[in-house]
Amino acid sequence: MKRILTLWKAFLRSDLREFESFFWSLLFPIILFFILSSIFGNLDSEAGINFKIGVVREEKLTGLGVIIDEVLKSTSGEEGPFVIREFPTIEEAKDALKKGSIELVMRIPKGTSSKLAAATLLKTSVIKSELEMFYIPGNQSSEIAADIMSSVFNQVDLEIAKRKNPNYSSVEIVKNSLTTEKTEEFSYVTFLFPGVLLMTVLIVTLMDSPYTLTFSRDSGLNRKLYSTPISPLQYLIANILKAVSMNILGVVLLYIVALSFYPVDNKILSLKFIGAFFFSLVTMLPFGLMIASLVKKASAVVAISQILFQTMMFLGGLYFPITNAPPAMKVIIHTIPTTYLVELMRRVLGYKFSDMSNYMLLLVPILWATGATIIFSFNFKKVMAYE
Repeated sequence: MKRILTLWKAFLRSDLREFESFFWSLLFPIILFFILSSIFGNLDSEAGINFKIGVVREEKLTGLGVIIDEVLKSTSGEEGPFVIREFPTIEEAKDALKKGSIELVMRIPKGTSSKLAAATLLKTSVIKSELEMFYIPGNQSSEIAADIMSSVFNQVDLEIAKRKNPNYSSVEIVKNSLTTEKTEEFSYVTFLFPGVLLMTVLIVTLMDSPYTLTFSRDSGLNRKLYSTPISPLQYLIANILKAVSMNILGVVLLYIVALSFYPVDNKILSLKFIGAFFFSLVTMLPFGLMIASLVKKASAVVAISQILFQTMMFLGGLYFPITNAPPAMKVIIHTIPTTYLVELMRRVLGYKFSDMSNYMLLLVPILWATGATIIFSFNFKKVMAYE
């Protein structure tokens, strides 16, 4: 045991002194968490998408025309989809639209108020007030803004109809409230945390561990160590302990940053969540050993590890939900272990993104770990250069 601990300390010091190992294991997860949470961290906010609308008023609205102002006011500001920007002339507004500083132009022409009054007094639809819109075809934001503004025009017609007849009602909406025992608000930062946590596991198990074993075998370091009292099994255990130690150090730093600066759910401190993390680490360690046992050269290990790392990271749903993936992709998604491991950790936090049973979340990773362990054990001597 003393030899294993001595070798483990030497391996750990070596990794901490190398910038590449230090960066990928300790710093990169924090940087990635910061970037993704900064970009997508407001997905759970109540604020909607805002469209900049240029409004050109060619007259001061009076009478029933004030309804247009009321509707525009109700659809702009903090609660509405529009940010209104006034322009003195239609030409200036069109120039701003072409330059992309606004998404839509709305023109309220002269005579709007009088036409609305005449149509109301005469109770006819022949006299109409024409409000003009200008948008850029092919520009998604501009087209969406135009569609929304069209709905606003319909609202204007509805309000005018109500003013003509106070008892007018087109649709009656009955609100029914439902109560649940517990209401959970979605937080992308909390959703992201298990994904980044599992990514730290993948860095150690898929990239660091198999490369270290293959490089040591190819460079002859193993055989030199075997000339000492250290056995292949002791060497392997020391390497695994080093990988686990680096992973835990990275996780501790990630925890400190997440809890100090981000609104992450405190459930990440629960024993159940920490247990799910260690379950992920234990079941993924044999995967890296299997890679080392099947691939001969260190350069090939790097390439294969990268492919598996990217596949398990993105198709495993570590950063984004993958429920709407194409059928062909779903075959891979339901095969790789990370899909089940990240879902397991998220369910502890109260999020459920698949219909898989809790039993399957444990069974599939265990099957992968068992198969990988068996394959590695058959090639143990080859991997450790002990033939």
